[in-house]
Amino acid sequence: MKLFSSLFEKAHLVHKIDSLRTSLSEAFWTLAWTKNELAAMRKERDELIADRQLVQPIVDWAEKHHIFTGNRDAVEAELYDAVRAYHTALNAKTKIVELSVANDFSRFPTGRFVTDSQDSGERFRAMISKALSSGKDVRVSLDGTMGFGSSFLEEAFGGLVREEKFSAEDLHSMLTIISKDPSLESEVWSYIDAADEEMNR
Repeated sequence: MKLFSSLFEKAHLVHKIDSLRTSLSEAFWTLAWTKNELAAMRKERDELIADRQLVQPIVDWAEKHHIFTGNRDAVEAELYDAVRAYHTALNAKTKIVELSVANDFSRFPTGRFVTDSQDSGERFRAMISKALSSGKDVRVSLDGTMGFGSSFLEEAFGGLVREEKFSAEDLHSMLTIISKDPSLESEVWSYIDAADEEMNR
């Protein structure tokens, strides 16, 4: 009887630890996205200040040489809007989303599905898909983790074709894989290309 009681207590403890790990993983995942969003907001703020600093001397020069007539504030606002529109369009074309498995997701990636692990390939695939859907190029770093299982990598990257409906051609154009281990990069692309071939049969 004591044996069953002891086993039950251990099982209950393991369940509590697993639940705590899941909660911590969720918190770190949310924090990673918040960190990225704050960095983007700071960058946008700095660009706004730089654009304002660019516009003011131009308006000063134009006013000094009587190039425009009318309200200075209105001219400055119009020029500022034009500069912001240009930079917004430029950023939309050139911005790259950086994702690090170790820093933005988990140092211990494991498992194919969420039912296997909260640090699964399915879950990381959702992060990549969200970044790709923004229309930006995406750079994924695989460095800094404790290693990868093939099921994690296949689901995270092959699943982009199979489940998220990206073509291999699109991914070769939009996605960059970074790793100090060249064989790991090759493995990722082999999963993407194999999934694409399977979908096109």
